[in-house]
Amino acid sequence: MRLGFAMLVGVVATILVITPASSHRGVMNQEGAQTQDASSEMLQPWATLAPAASDGEAQLAVALHAMRQGAARKALAVMHKALGLDMEDELRERVVTERGRMEAWLALRTSFIDHVVAQGIKLTLEIDGSKLITKVLSRSEDQLELAKNRRKLTTLSLEEIPPVQIAASMAKGGPEHKAGWVRVYGYAVAGDERWGRLLRDKCDDAEALRRDAQEVYPALLQMANAVAELASLATVPAPSTGPEADSALARIETLRTTHGALRLVREAQAPMAALARSALEARFDAIGLEGVMQAKVETLGKDRVRLTYDFEKEEQQKDFIELPDYLDVLRSSAGKVSPETEPRIEIKDGALVGTGSTCVRLPLPLASPTKVSYEFKFVNQPESQEMACRFMLGLLDDGKGSFAGCIGFGNLLVRDKRKRVNDSAFDTEGGAFYFDQIYEVEVAQDAKGKLVSSVAGEKKQELDAKTRTQGSILLWFHAECSIAVHNLVIEATLPPGATHDLEETWIEAQLAELGFE
Repeated sequence: MRLGFAMLVGVVATILVITPASSHRGVMNQEGAQTQDASSEMLQPWATLAPAASDGEAQLAVALHAMRQGAARKALAVMHKALGLDMEDELRERVVTERGRMEAWLALRTSFIDHVVAQGIKLTLEIDGSKLITKVLSRSEDQLELAKNRRKLTTLSLEEIPPVQIAASMAKGGPEHKAGWVRVYGYAVAGDERWGRLLRDKCDDAEALRRDAQEVYPALLQMANAVAELASLATVPAPSTGPEADSALARIETLRTTHGALRLVREAQAPMAALARSALEARFDAIGLEGVMQAKVETLGKDRVRLTYDFEKEEQQKDFIELPDYLDVLRSSAGKVSPETEPRIEIKDGALVGTGSTCVRLPLPLASPTKVSYEFKFVNQPESQEMACRFMLGLLDDGKGSFAGCIGFGNLLVRDKRKRVNDSAFDTEGGAFYFDQIYEVEVAQDAKGKLVSSVAGEKKQELDAKTRTQGSILLWFHAECSIAVHNLVIEATLPPGATHDLEETWIEAQLAELGFE
């Protein structure tokens, strides 16, 4: 009975139960002691990618991969152990079949090499990407003693020579080596299409190999490739440099793209995500703020930075987190917005445009002294003048409702829940505004905590905001119309550990782009 294609593609690899370790910034050894450096003896969370010794299908894949590499004895050892596992009859029959073929191949390989030694035949092989032409002086088990050759190799293990190379060399052998299905197995197990024209036998074993090469081996060999890569990724040290991170991420992407339909790959999402996260941490460390943020980042010295958003590229929106319900407490006194007005944030015509009741926040804590300049305009005038058109630039926001803000044309608001501060400085006379007209605004807090706003270079308001010295920038919209923000420029100090939140947000976004939920 042949193993069905659906069963092969639907393989499930039972995962080894291994105590997880943390990321490359602090891993756990087998005794539970934490260290800062990864080594081959330390188990990472992705160590569970390795195929389980208790999974019959996974072990069949392991054996086939070993066989394709030339390690016939290793493959047979895996198959012998697999037969001691609990498995369905169909799978057991497949394991028995492949074990028999491997044993036949091993016997033919040994016979052929002995023939090569006795007759002084030269072997033509490819070792490490280069051609090797040599005679074999003797064979001891699987170890070959080579005659003098241009590669200056003296010994070579048969377990390191892929079967397809041995099978090709058998054309120089005796009749028992040239013909027969066993030689062709060396091609079939490697996925080499030459098996089709070389398999001329009509015996039952030959016909069975022909059917399997056509119907079973494509899925089996795909599974073998996937298991081999999973096993290899399980041993990858925590990436610590940009190139190491890029390599790990590329391998993960290739594995999921090529073999993502296999259940053993689908069910390995958690350990793969752990490796991807570790790689992204290393990449973040390598590229820094400038490489992660879509803004133009300039260092000004003494931990000072300038972030410039011209909003000419849609990617700049990625720097902000959408928090549509944040600071909803302010909306009740800010006028009406129709329930039919869908909250929306978009980059359009060189501006970040907010519509409806929504908010975006930059996940990067900044400290005073702080200065933020920006331009904004009202667009898409609502039919009713009673509808709200409010905009606030928030700064020094803690994400919990404490912030300093510049509302509209320079009005100031400071809230600090922990210190029970709720101060404001408003223009009591109000003032008219025009749609599609650009307004230039600046709000700054000095080192002593004084908050000052200006519009078109003219000072508007001043307020004591010394309780707010650190936090994030936010753009808060409560508008029936749309409000377009242009040329946002932020100058501030980076406090210690400032990039932690940004890093986590960036990593989560990158994981989502990679397809990890």
